[in-house]
Amino acid sequence: MNYTRYEVRNACNRKKKGLQPFIPEIIDIIYPMMVEKNYGWHSFGSYWDVIIHPTNGIVVVPCVRDLPVAENVCSQMKIVSEMGADKEWNDQETSVIALVEAQFLDGIMTWQNYRDEWALRKNSDTDRIETHLLKRKADQKFEDAQALVDEKIQKLKELQSSNTAEEARDEVNTVQTSLTLGEDK
Repeated sequence: MNYTRYEVRNACNRKKKGLQPFIPEIIDIIYPMMVEKNYGWHSFGSYWDVIIHPTNGIVVVPCVRDLPVAENVCSQMKIVSEMGADKEWNDQETSVIALVEAQFLDGIMTWQNYRDEWALRKNSDTDRIETHLLKRKADQKFEDAQALVDEKIQKLKELQSSNTAEEARDEVNTVQTSLTLGEDK
């Protein structure tokens, strides 16, 4: 079965806290890999992590703590993405890619605009690598979100005046769902 990164990490976090995972089968998959690398549940998230590799499935990897290594992988991914090429990534590189993509802000962050719109930094409190936006202030992010909301409201008004009541209701539900999920229609 295919599991999401969220489901796998949630199972590991629950196991680390001594709680029963919602999907116990995930632990059955991860445990032999942990034992092979001499990892314990207590060090999940601080010393080791899990990724969903496109071909290998769930893989146990060391945590990404080396900022220059992560920046190098992001630079390579930017080039590969811009060229439309394929590259075989090792487990550590895949871990960096998964870590960064999990922090992407849809519509703002892409691999092509790495170092132009966003970059990496190391959080001194948690020792984790994070993404951060460049050339933007906090209020600009809000303005972007507000512009999206205003656009959706305008679309609703147009639809309500031009569609039948049933079509308008369906469209309202679709727009509400996309706003909730942060999707652009």
